[in-house]
Amino acid sequence: MTTIYDISKATGFSPTTVSKALNNYPDVSEKTKQIILKKASEMGYIPNSHARILTTKKSWTIGILFDEKLNIGIKHPFFNAIIESFKKNVEMKGYDLLFISKDIGKNPITYLDHCKIRGVDGVIIITSDPKNEQIQEIINSDFPCVLVDNESDVASSVYSDNLRGCYLAVEYLYSLGHRKIAHIYGSQETFAGKIRYEGFINALEKLNLEKIDEYLVDGGYFSFDGGYRAMKKF
Repeated sequence: MTTIYDISKATGFSPTTVSKALNNYPDVSEKTKQIILKKASEMGYIPNSHARILTTKKSWTIGILFDEKLNIGIKHPFFNAIIESFKKNVEMKGYDLLFISKDIGKNPITYLDHCKIRGVDGVIIITSDPKNEQIQEIINSDFPCVLVDNESDVASSVYSDNLRGCYLAVEYLYSLGHRKIAHIYGSQETFAGKIRYEGFINALEKLNLEKIDEYLVDGGYFSFDGGYRAMKKF
């Protein structure tokens, strides 16, 4: 099994420099880092996770908290797309992913307790209810958090331009000559649903189209069944 001392001998750099390069320390030049990383790859170096944790004071683990009202979990199409992209990027940075739940074994615990037990370095939160007390507890904790498709005054957030996107959709239909344009909107309890509804109404106003209540139907929490039922209602 290849060690940092083997890489040190092969590259001529000190074990300390090798260790810093492998752990992406900023005080190692990019040129030196690339030489060491290339040699480590050639020699089949596999880092010792325990040693890495002790050296960097990090767990190299990011928690994923997915909380939605449909209770279909990982099968959710939105969840699949987001997590797959997130997974590829964090793995490139050397991190593992851990799903955060409220239960470990038969013992119910809070999301925050689970994060503390596992010692994650940060948490990505995908939720339809950011005001949930347990989620707010994590957002207001010391764990760095990133919310997906939600807003927060405390945590960072990444979301689509739902307002502009909905406007562009209506504008495109209008450009094709359509004037009776309906909207199946997401639950107004969700960030995306609320903003998209607003974008639709803005588009109607700017294009001088009448707002017709019968053309607005709640599709729920972005499920296939919810969309189907809304279309049947139309």
